Amino acid sequence: SSDPTQLNATHCIGSNPLLAMRAGALQLGRMVPLLIVSMTIAVRISARVPLIIDTDIGGGGCRDVDDVAAICMAHALADNGEVDLLAIVQNTQPPACAGAISVLNHFYGRDDLPIGAYRGKDLTPSPPLPFVDDLVANWSSPVKNTSQVSDAVHVYRRVLSAQRDHSVVISSIGLLTNLKALLTSAPDKHSHLSGRD
Repeated sequence: SSDPTQLNATHCIGSNPLLAMRAGALQLGRMVPLLIVSMTIAVRISARVPLIIDTDIGGGGCRDVDDVAAICMAHALADNGEVDLLAIVQNTQPPACAGAISVLNHFYGRDDLPIGAYRGKDLTPSPPLPFVDDLVANWSSPVKNTSQVSDAVHVYRRVLSAQRDHSVVISSIGLLTNLKALLTSAPDKHSHLSGRD
């Protein structure tokens, strides 16, 4: 256009190579923070959170099925690439509860996922909720009870010693029996550190 009031930035920049380079640098300068933010989000999304579930499934004080949902959600997060599910440990006494955990692991195709059970003597023996026996009796799984799994403290120490310091998230649902036992544990073949260290 011959009317100077109708000239826009593109016309002005297009006629001057130095202005064009400057405008390009400004655009790039505006894009770099966006690019860095996008890359950071991508890295955070792609980083799988190492996770241990410590559950009172079918044998805790609440007497409900919330732990089944929590374990299923953990498996779904693992399937989605959001977590690296490292182990599931039982913090209650009923032997069949380890079998219920195994049923859920088997359903999600994770029979190799370590299961641990609380071995302390301070819990009063009690029957599990009826759904636990139903799961173990009617659904396929390699583990049926706590006699087939390791002590939860051994599972914790083995799994944690293979991870970076401060990298593992522990989701404790119910009793803190295993965590207390872990904190008071002594050095062993898995680590020269005590539980408190």
